[in-house]
Amino acid sequence: MTKAFEEDPNLSNLMVAFAPEIKENLGRYKRLIGKVMGEGNASIPVLLSSLGYIQTMRSPTITSAQVTALQRDVFGRHGFKRLDKDGDFNAKWPELQ
Repeated sequence: MTKAFEEDPNLSNLMVAFAPEIKENLGRYKRLIGKVMGEGNASIPVLLSSLGYIQTMRSPTITSAQVTALQRDVFGRHGFKRLDKDGDFNAKWPELQ
């Protein structure tokens, strides 16, 4: 990790330096998590969180960010963008009780 930052001090994320290794081994990591959860009686929140982080960072579309934008629109009429259309949108949400 130190070497990665020494080679590129402006590295945007450490995952960038290890992209080939992540791509090559992500399937094995998922199988490991499945095996530990399926065969063991262990809680593995850190492994699950790291898998979620890796998958989110590799995804071109972050679904959780879309959910957050919709929630902001519901509670404050902040608007949101859609993936299938250009422009800014506001929805007609029912009044909150």
